[in-house]
Amino acid sequence: MTTTGSLGRRPAVELPGDPGMLNLEYRHNCRAAGLGPEFDTSYEWTVSVTELHRRHKWAARSDVVPGPEIGSFTFVRFCDDGRGGALSAAEGDDLELYNTLLAFVSWDGGIEEAFRDLVRRPTPDVLLLFRARLDRPWRGFGLGPALAAEAIRTLAHGCGAVLVAPRMKEDPEDGTPVTTEYWEHANARIAAMWQRAGFRPYAAAPSLLLLDPNAAEYDRSLARLRDELTDLAEAYKAVHSTG
Repeated sequence: MTTTGSLGRRPAVELPGDPGMLNLEYRHNCRAAGLGPEFDTSYEWTVSVTELHRRHKWAARSDVVPGPEIGSFTFVRFCDDGRGGALSAAEGDDLELYNTLLAFVSWDGGIEEAFRDLVRRPTPDVLLLFRARLDRPWRGFGLGPALAAEAIRTLAHGCGAVLVAPRMKEDPEDGTPVTTEYWEHANARIAAMWQRAGFRPYAAAPSLLLLDPNAAEYDRSLARLRDELTDLAEAYKAVHSTG
């Protein structure tokens, strides 16, 4: 355990709160009316990252009150019906979702040939990590991959793959102009971050990263990230301990 940064990360002393008290809340989003049968093939989940607070310093882990949301993930799960329903749902919902899914799932059902040998269970059900947000004070500690990997563990059961298209989605805080060079560098950093969660690039779709939730590599990545989060929480406590 250490209180200093490693691998270019910020030190634990700069944490705005206890990472051991972060909590994931899952919410399924679905409109109640006006949906065609193709939307039975898509399911959207919002995973909110909240900071819990103990009622007093020595309170038990269960004696906590909800705190503010400090981040969130949006996942969309597509379940193929053999008639292109998943692609129809994505096409009618969001162009970026559609283009991401089209690289993996074919219109006639099943997954594209290029991916069939890359996953342990080549089922056409796929989970997309569509959006990710973490408040700036919490960035730089390695929390994003750890929290995403936990959410994937919960949501990816029965899926053949998890996909993400690593792209910069907000302008620089300091107003730096977004040149082509800046864009490419930012996207490379985002891709490297998601690779820590177990995602990997593939030549068949250079704009995507793919994670196999059924592979031993994912299990190892999740175990490592859990250990890192535990160490970070212990480092935070050590910094803020009054003895």
